[in-house]
Amino acid sequence: MSDVGVPQGCLVGNTTAELVPQDTEATEIVARSYSRFTEIVTAALERAQATGEVTDKAPPEAQAHMLLYLVQGLSLVSRAGLDRTAALAAIDTAVDGLRA
Repeated sequence: MSDVGVPQGCLVGNTTAELVPQDTEATEIVARSYSRFTEIVTAALERAQATGEVTDKAPPEAQAHMLLYLVQGLSLVSRAGLDRTAALAAIDTAVDGLRA
């Protein structure tokens, strides 16, 4: 049973932490999920770079990976009692780094 109001993290992140790499099927599902996230976000960042909304100082795929790691890291840290102010500052810093 979970505590109401306590972040439980992301299903994919929790699966990564608990089952990967010992469970081959879980590892494949997680890898596909992370790959699909990266593909979708990369495509969005490519469009945003083309219109000048996002910096082109880094390849869109590298930017997408940075966002994946940020999202998954925040999800994992939230399970241990995330400092909301620090989390928002980290998110703002990442977004500022993407600005054109």
